[in-house]
Amino acid sequence: MSARAGDPMRIETQVDVMTTILDAVGVGVYVADLTTYEILFVNAFLRSRFGASWPGRRCYDYLQAGQAGPCAFCSNGRLVRDGIAQPPYVWEFQNTVDQRWYLCIDRAIPWVDGRLVRLEVAVDITERKELERFREQYVGLVSHDLRNPLGTILTTAELLAREAADRDTEILASRVHRNAERMKLMLDDLLESVRLESPDLRLERTEVDLVALARNLVELLPPADRARIELHLPSRPMHVVGDPQRFERVIDNLLSNALKYGPAATPCVVRIGDAGGEVAVSVSDGGAPIPAEHHARLFDRFYRVPGGPGTGLGLGLFIARLIVERHGGRIGVESRAGRGNSFIVTLPRHGASHHAAGGVLGEPRLA
Repeated sequence: MSARAGDPMRIETQVDVMTTILDAVGVGVYVADLTTYEILFVNAFLRSRFGASWPGRRCYDYLQAGQAGPCAFCSNGRLVRDGIAQPPYVWEFQNTVDQRWYLCIDRAIPWVDGRLVRLEVAVDITERKELERFREQYVGLVSHDLRNPLGTILTTAELLAREAADRDTEILASRVHRNAERMKLMLDDLLESVRLESPDLRLERTEVDLVALARNLVELLPPADRARIELHLPSRPMHVVGDPQRFERVIDNLLSNALKYGPAATPCVVRIGDAGGEVAVSVSDGGAPIPAEHHARLFDRFYRVPGGPGTGLGLGLFIARLIVERHGGRIGVESRAGRGNSFIVTLPRHGASHHAAGGVLGEPRLA
């Protein structure tokens, strides 16, 4: 006789099948109660690393070293809002028991008894993290070693240009200085990208008025560039919290790109406004639309649109993305025929309810 829906035999068989499947995958999977933190399921991957003595234990006790209560960074509050399951929360962490790095995906799911519970899937990314750290150290060392001789070249070229005996020598020395300065800026970008990817970076945290910051940046532009900027700014301040120099770098990069790639006769439009609990900053160039197939990669390291006029390393937008994401924001682009490209940054508004939270396996770092 076949098992009917709701038949205990059928449910038990389904549980056995799912357990077999989840035990076979090479990632960690566990389920815990959102209120009591009691563990309801642990797959073989996690049992092999944290032990088989999980029944009756709390997630923070089983998965953390020396943790006697709920973790301060627990992400449960992000998973459910007003009784409704929220989108998955993705983050990276280094576990305090085995010291390995994990990419974690948390979400609330309905359990067999109808309650919402916490599902966490953890992928071991330790090898990737070690490669990233090696790359950061390598790029940092190379960039640092190149800066010293480059400084000598800059000083010498400047001296030669100033004391040149003839016009030809002055032109050559100025050309050397100009290209050495360009190389220095590239090295600065390389170093900044390495710093921003380091988990050890501590950003300055201060209140910043993005309206005043944007206005000041435009005032510092050469007159010809300043005349091309069209500002649409609110009369009141728009405050965010973060590193003012790095916010300045983001907006300056977007302004520079708009001036560089937009038609000389077309204004570059800067808008700042309130977007709910966020502040939105957009910079539009009025130029030829960037094909949609390139949008997703514009903010990748070293990416430049094929056939485009860019001559740099392709790090400007990558650095802008790192800065924005380190401040809990987002950056994207919209392209429309006749209106050009609008690069849009959204950042949590100061005073809005926005805080980082993590999962139960370790200190969170957003992925």
